[in-house]
Amino acid sequence: MAFLDTDIIVGIIAALAAVLSASLPYYLTKRNELKVKIMEIKLARYDTLLSGLTEFISDPSDTNALHQFIVSYNLASGYVDNDVIIACHEFLSSMEVSDDKWDKQKTNDAINHIFKAVRKDINPKAPYSNFVVFNIPKRS
Repeated sequence: MAFLDTDIIVGIIAALAAVLSASLPYYLTKRNELKVKIMEIKLARYDTLLSGLTEFISDPSDTNALHQFIVSYNLASGYVDNDVIIACHEFLSSMEVSDDKWDKQKTNDAINHIFKAVRKDINPKAPYSNFVVFNIPKRS
C-alpha cells in the first residue's frame, strides 16, 4: 500500500513539473512582451510631451502651444515616471508669474529637470548629471 502511495506522489510531482515547465516560459514571455509594449507607448508619449514642451518654449505666448503641451502632458501622465510629472509642474509654475517676476534661471532649471527625468526613466544607467538642454530665451 505504501508503494502505491509513493507512485501516486511521484506521478503528481511529475505532472506538476510538466505543467510548470510548459507554463513558466509562456508566462515570462508574455510578461516581457507587456514590458516592451509599455516601453513603446512610453517612448511615444515622451516624444509627444517633449515636442509639446519645445513648441511651448519657442513661443510661451502661443496659447495653442500651451494647449498642446498640456494635452501631451495629460496623455503621458499615465505612463511616465513621477519625477517627470513633478518636473513638468515645476516648469509650469516657473512660467505662471508675471514678466517682471519671471526667473529665467528657474525656468531653465525646470526645463533641464524635465529632460533629465525623461532620460533617467528611459535609461537609468545613462550619464545625465551634467546634461543641459539649452537656455530659454528672454521672454518678450
